Amino acid sequence: MMTMDENVWTPGLTLVTHLLQDTIENYAVDKTRIYGTGQSQGGMTNIAISDRYPDLFAAQWLVACQWNVQEMAAMKDKKLWITVCEGDNKAFPGMNEATALW
Repeated sequence: MMTMDENVWTPGLTLVTHLLQDTIENYAVDKTRIYGTGQSQGGMTNIAISDRYPDLFAAQWLVACQWNVQEMAAMKDKKLWITVCEGDNKAFPGMNEATALW
């Protein structure tokens, strides 16, 4: 499992982060143009990595996802696009709370 509703760091998040770091280190990657996106669990993964490594992504597009709102405070000044449906009873209130916090 990559992420869980409990918003905890998992071994899967560690593996994905190591893969990203290895790719950045070993390939011609422009570190100023790394963008993150994900839908649902992929978006949660993106948020979790961004919380832990706030300088990694140049911008992010978060789709129908949520995370611990207090941890998302690190994303306050980031370039974000957020897409969420009013009918999503987890992501919609969570993203509204996060944007109000920012």
